[in-house]
Amino acid sequence: MLKHDESPGLFQVNRAPGRVLFRRRHQPALNSLPCQDINTDRPLTNETLRRQTDAFKGTGGTSEESHHYGFVPAFLDTMTGRIYFARYADGRLAPVHLIDGLPRELVAERDATGRSTAIKPCVIAGFVRGHRFYTREEVAAEAMKYS
Repeated sequence: MLKHDESPGLFQVNRAPGRVLFRRRHQPALNSLPCQDINTDRPLTNETLRRQTDAFKGTGGTSEESHHYGFVPAFLDTMTGRIYFARYADGRLAPVHLIDGLPRELVAERDATGRSTAIKPCVIAGFVRGHRFYTREEVAAEAMKYS
């Protein structure tokens, strides 16, 4: 468990079987926004993640580029403030954003075999570094500082 810190943007660590979850301590801005203001009214899919990766190539805002700066791919549920590391379906940490390893409460759609094909629109892809969640835009800005 992290020490109590009242600084905005810090997270409390909760350990669940096979997962480490982060819960943002202070999150009034994100909790007060409806889903469509954060992402879109459509679920987040692997295709959406591929488009985001293409859009951020060369900026530092991709999994491949950001790991050099200590960032780990993660997802933020903007309605609850919970952060989930990107994982394979078997629970291992993944080096890239994958939706198939996310918990069932985030899943919006599944295929005929039961694999996750889409997650809730209120979930955004980003990264964690030093107990803080960063959006792709924030990671790209951090990467610029080191360029």
